[in-house]
Amino acid sequence: MYAVRPDGTLQWTFRAGDRILSSALVDAGSAILFGSQDDRLYALEANGHLRWSVELSGDIDSSPSLGGDGTIFVGTDDRKLYALR
Repeated sequence: MYAVRPDGTLQWTFRAGDRILSSALVDAGSAILFGSQDDRLYALEANGHLRWSVELSGDIDSSPSLGGDGTIFVGTDDRKLYALR
C-alpha cells in the first residue's frame, strides 16, 4: 500500500503479506481499510502504521464497504461475506 502526497511524492508504504488487489476505504475514524491475498483485512493509521488486522478464511480481492452503523463488509474467495465491527 502506498500513500502519495498531493505533489506526487511518496509519503509512506505498508507491506502486506501478499498482493493487494482491492481499493482502500477510509472509515469515519480515519482508518485506511483494505484486503490482501494473505487472507487478512488491514486497518492502517493515517501515518501508515498498523491499527489492526484480522485473518479471514480466503483471499480478499474485493474492496471493503462501510455500512451506515460503521460495520465493515468484505467478501473473500471462500464465497462468504463478512461483517466486522
